[in-house]
Formats: sequence, C-alpha cells, structure tokens
Amino acid sequence: RAISETDVLWAGEFEGHRVVLVVEVSYTVGTQDLTRALDRAAILRKFGYKAVPVIAGVEVPEEIAQQAQNLSVIVLQNGTMDRPFAKRVLRQAINAGEG
Repeated sequence: RAISETDVLWAGEFEGHRVVLVVEVSYTVGTQDLTRALDRAAILRKFGYKAVPVIAGVEVPEEIAQQAQNLSVIVLQNGTMDRPFAKRVLRQAINAGEG
C-alpha cells in the first residue's frame, strides 16, 4: 500500500540500467517526506528494483537537504538539483549488490 501512495514513481534508464525514482513532493519538504522516500525506495529494492529516493519541493530547509545528502537522497528544489550528486546516487543504485 505504501508504494501506491508514493507521489511520483518514475521508471527509466540511467547508463543502460533500469531505475525507479521514488519521489515525495511537498511545497515545503519535511522530515516525513524524506522518511517516506527512503522507506518506499527500500521496499522496492527488496523486490529487486534499482530504486532511488527523491524529495522535491519549492522550499527545502537546509537541515533536510543535508540529511538527504547524508542518506544519498536526491533533492529537487524549485526545479533544480545537484546533478553531479544525483549521478553519484544513481550510480550507487545501479551498482548495489553487484561485484
């Protein structure tokens, strides 16, 4: 049920690998959004998906953005993101469990 309540599930490819972005959206992003994105991505990973948590909003408080970065969660704020960081997170996801 938690997965069906996700704000946005986006499936696509990154560097030739299938990934799913698990996006929680709020005008002002809070701790609950961050937790939901993490939890829902973890559920999908249990089913074998390369799932990446994302939080998105117009306002992302600095402490939430820092927590997200520490937890490898992509932050989309007012339409922009740290692209190099997002690529690192996506690479982590596609390499998880390999090797």
